[in-house]
Amino acid sequence: MNFDEQMIAKSNEELIDIYTNPNNYQPAFVNSAYAELNKRAVPLQEYDAIKEQNIQAQITQLKIEKKGDETFIIIAFVLAFVIGFVGIMIGYTYNQSSKTGPDGINYPVYDKATREKGRLMMLIGFISFILSLLWKFS
Repeated sequence: MNFDEQMIAKSNEELIDIYTNPNNYQPAFVNSAYAELNKRAVPLQEYDAIKEQNIQAQITQLKIEKKGDETFIIIAFVLAFVIGFVGIMIGYTYNQSSKTGPDGINYPVYDKATREKGRLMMLIGFISFILSLLWKFS
């Protein structure tokens, strides 16, 4: 997608905001803003420190793992026993959810305890699913 026409209409301040907060925008949008700033001969070196601070702040936020909602986890365990496939899906979500940071590293969304519960939920769901198949076809 070509954003060049949009960039021409933006002020230097708007373009600098895009440049210093690249994680809030699509890469092609950031590249277009960077190209427009270069065309306008805006010195970007003074904004590199702000850009780095913003990236580090986002990484710090990504490192904060959240705790799963206990009520929903209990309901999900019940569903894992009753409807195995649903337990597998919910457990997988709790166990494997992650977000990629600007540094390319995947950060888990949920804390270790919630991820372990998700793994157990998948196991219970899998066993329940297999048992229901065996019962149905026996």
